[in-house]
Amino acid sequence: MLSKSSLSIIAIILLIITLSCAKRLTFSPEQRLTPEEYLQELKKIKNMKFIFSINLKRNDETISGDASLKINGEETKLSIYSMGFLISEIKTEGNSIEMKGKNLNKEKAILLIEGLRNTFMWWNIEEMEIQKIDDTVILRNSWRKVFLERRSLIPFQQYIYLDRSFTISILYSEPEKISAINNIDSLYFPSKINITIPKNGEIIMKVKEIEIL
Repeated sequence: MLSKSSLSIIAIILLIITLSCAKRLTFSPEQRLTPEEYLQELKKIKNMKFIFSINLKRNDETISGDASLKINGEETKLSIYSMGFLISEIKTEGNSIEMKGKNLNKEKAILLIEGLRNTFMWWNIEEMEIQKIDDTVILRNSWRKVFLERRSLIPFQQYIYLDRSFTISILYSEPEKISAINNIDSLYFPSKINITIPKNGEIIMKVKEIEIL
C-alpha cells in the first residue's frame, strides 16, 4: 500500500499534468476550450481534402460512386469517380468555374460546391451567433443553422435555408478522430453524412479519408 507521502506526490504530479494540459482539447472539449475558443481554432483551417463514397437516392434509383473534395482557401475542386474512372470534375475559385466530363449546369454546379463546402467545413459561418440550449450548442446566421453536441462539440445536424420553401437538411453521425491541430489534441469529424434536398432525393456520404493540408 502506498504511503501518504507517496499518494501526495502522485496527486501533485497529476495536478501538474492537468494544469499543463489546460486549453487542450480531448473528447470532452467543454472541459478545455469554450465553444468560442474551439471554433476560433477550427477557423484557422483553410485547406482540407476529403475522400468519400457517395450514394444518391432519388425515387427508386440509387447512383453510387466515389469523390474527392479539395478545398484550398477560396478554391474548391470536386472530382467524381465511377468504377474507378473520373466522370466529372468541377473547379471553382471566386466567381470562376471550370467543369469537365459529365457537367451540371453552372448554377447547379456552384450550388453543389457551396453546399459541400458548408457541409464539410461546417464551422465557416459568416456573421455567426452562438446559442447554448441545454445539451446543444447552436451556430446560426440568417440562412444556416448548425447543431453541436455540447459535451463533444461535434455537429449532428445542419439546416441550410435557401428560401422559404427550400431547405437542405444535413445529418451527421459516426464521428472519428482524424488529427491534431494547434490547441486541439483530437479533432473528431463525422464520418457519415446524410443530405436531404427537396425534390432531389437523399445523398449519403461515407468519409474515408480527411487530410488537413
